[in-house]
Amino acid sequence: MRRLVMLPLVFVLATFMQIGIGDMMARLGWVLMPLHIALGMAILAVVAVLMRVGKSVASIRLISIVTLLLLVLQIAVGFDLFFRGVTETIETIHQLIAYVIFFSSLATLGIGYKTRV
Repeated sequence: MRRLVMLPLVFVLATFMQIGIGDMMARLGWVLMPLHIALGMAILAVVAVLMRVGKSVASIRLISIVTLLLLVLQIAVGFDLFFRGVTETIETIHQLIAYVIFFSSLATLGIGYKTRV
């Protein structure tokens, strides 16, 4: 039951964060590309930590939530870069990779809840 409530909530929160952070980042133009790269590296680091230490349900859930937040930030920055003129091909590849990470994080979050019950 908790998972059914949590997943739509995560999607709504992610959407609002994307809009708000994307708007905020539009004012910081020159910081965007380094920030985008740093967020991508942070996501990879969090996923690597998840693979290594994600033994308990609490740590899996915590790392999944952090990964989701980082991914939302990266997608927001990516959208802003896209609207500044990055080619469609690069953006499409970027979004595909981002969504794979996003849905795998959601799946991990779901596994955490399932394991707990």
